[in-house]
Amino acid sequence: MGSLFDGTLGTVFYFIIALSTIVSIHEYGHYIVGRWCGVHAEVFSIGFGPILFSKIDKKGTRWQLALIPMGGYVKFLDDDVVKTKLQSEKLSGGLNAASLSKKAAIVFAGPAFNFLFSILIFSSIFQYSGGVSELSVIGKLKNIPNLKENFVVGDHILEIEGQDVKNLSSFMKVATTLKPQKYVSYKVLRNNEFISFKGTFPFLPLVDHLQPKSPAIQAGLLVGDLILELDDKPVYSLSTVQEAVNSSMGRVIKLKVWRNKNILEIMVKPKKQDIPLKNTFVSKWLIGFSGGLFFEPVRKSIGFEESLTGGIRQTWNVISSSVFGLTNIIAGTISSCNLQGPLGIAEVSGDIARQGFIDFIWFIGVMSTAIGLINLFPIPVLDGGHLVFIAFEAVTRRPLNTYVQKWLTLGGMGILLTLMVFALSNDLFC
Repeated sequence: MGSLFDGTLGTVFYFIIALSTIVSIHEYGHYIVGRWCGVHAEVFSIGFGPILFSKIDKKGTRWQLALIPMGGYVKFLDDDVVKTKLQSEKLSGGLNAASLSKKAAIVFAGPAFNFLFSILIFSSIFQYSGGVSELSVIGKLKNIPNLKENFVVGDHILEIEGQDVKNLSSFMKVATTLKPQKYVSYKVLRNNEFISFKGTFPFLPLVDHLQPKSPAIQAGLLVGDLILELDDKPVYSLSTVQEAVNSSMGRVIKLKVWRNKNILEIMVKPKKQDIPLKNTFVSKWLIGFSGGLFFEPVRKSIGFEESLTGGIRQTWNVISSSVFGLTNIIAGTISSCNLQGPLGIAEVSGDIARQGFIDFIWFIGVMSTAIGLINLFPIPVLDGGHLVFIAFEAVTRRPLNTYVQKWLTLGGMGILLTLMVFALSNDLFC
């Protein structure tokens, strides 16, 4: 079973799980707010096409699961924006009989529930993981050769190369300024005793996290791998590997890797990518992994308010970074290959899921925010387009002409199909 879910079947499975969850939350937002506004939902569907399963509840709503898991919808009573007799057929409990404010609330509820779902996910992960202690105390040693000969869980690192690093922020600041070398001097407090010794470089070329769809994954690197050599030259720091990869200009490089007491040789071809930096992007050659310290700092529990604030902040970060990236793609500042289609997103979901459950849940949170944001774009057939129609009616005190609305909706569908084809071509050829 495990080997099956490591391949294409796993990628499809994880993609369906992620997309179906996000769509369910989105459509439930429309459904429940519609109920609160007194509008009857005739159908709640996850997926399109032939119906695999359906059940009608006590309120007369048919809940169904369809064959094609590429979205979903809620069909409200009297919900047909292109009906020629739209104004004369305002059924009791129907969508057209609802006030403009209720219509707007129902339409906006889908994206809003996506954002709330993301906040819930991020906040829950922050609550579960806790916060990092202010002190430079070792909470867990990573699986690195010879590390436990010097360091012990609970060590409070006081000095590196004679520089004071009692708290974690000063530790990080000093560690980033050190010249890459095999060993550096440490002073630690252990069981009320001061101990000095030579130990490993703080920032090792250790694979902590793999970027989805990256050359590192394609080459076979795994989380926990320690890079010992690059093109037959010893490397002791993450920065050395980063500099060598960026200067490779895309040529294939050879890595000697330590993995669970085994030494492997891995060939990897860097890929040029656009990386956000402050208010712009820079292009760098990357293989797609991030590293970190040789230890995990002690963590502390955090309160509900702090985790909730972190969840809201993270959701906003996803929104702002998505808008920033999209505007730069439109402006031509960065490559349009940064826009991914369904195949690319499916591959990303599979790669992330294989790195761990928490990573996969985090990815669902990111995607939920992204889908909520996309649905607010002012394109007919999307929620944002419907909100524009409602705003037009509120300002002019009359609904948009049915004929005009029909053609705008068809135009919106054309725009979406064009974008989907373009994104799919990116998946295949970028």
